[in-house]
Amino acid sequence: KLHDMDAIQSTLEQLILATGNVDYWRGGIEIAEHQRPLTDHETLDLLRLRLLTGTMRPAEGGDDDYSQLAQIAIQLGFPGEAQAVLQKGMTAGVVTGERSTRLMNMAKTAATKQQAALAQQVAQAKTGDDLVSAGEAYDGFGNTDKALELIRAGIKKGVTNAYNAQMALGQALLAKGQRDAAAKAFIAVPKSDIKAWNIAHLFNIYARSNAAVVNNSSAEKKD
Repeated sequence: KLHDMDAIQSTLEQLILATGNVDYWRGGIEIAEHQRPLTDHETLDLLRLRLLTGTMRPAEGGDDDYSQLAQIAIQLGFPGEAQAVLQKGMTAGVVTGERSTRLMNMAKTAATKQQAALAQQVAQAKTGDDLVSAGEAYDGFGNTDKALELIRAGIKKGVTNAYNAQMALGQALLAKGQRDAAAKAFIAVPKSDIKAWNIAHLFNIYARSNAAVVNNSSAEKKD
């Protein structure tokens, strides 16, 4: 009632760690989404967190979250991830219709083209950021070992975008099931940009939460 957002966010974080309830995750992510302006990559990361926590939204006067995630992923050079996410949306019955079919075809075409060129992209990488981006692309194709190799090499070489690098590292570690190491990667995101830090902080909470995300109905049955 006091509109104390810091207190609200802190309480939600404690509830998430204690219960893993999907409604608390939804509230925590929505607070981060209302920060403005967000970069495309920050928006992509929040959608990725929605996917991890089961809080993806259907279309309500716009694109569903699966389609939005896929579009941003393609735009940022991660078509393999876009293809995989769209398939999940189709399996869930959320991604439907002719427009979605076109988006899937676009993702497949871009993914096929990128897979054939990824090795060359790595060979031509000039900066640490280039290596991180290539690693993130490999992660989108499910090749987590190669992703971690490149992301770590990029960080060692030196990056200009610490947020992207640490988030890519943390998410690849999550995919490997290395939650403690992932939490440390998210903690390393600088607090100089509070919007980016808040997103990394939510991922850190996800990495530290060992409880599976539960929906409201299952929580009520447990109570």
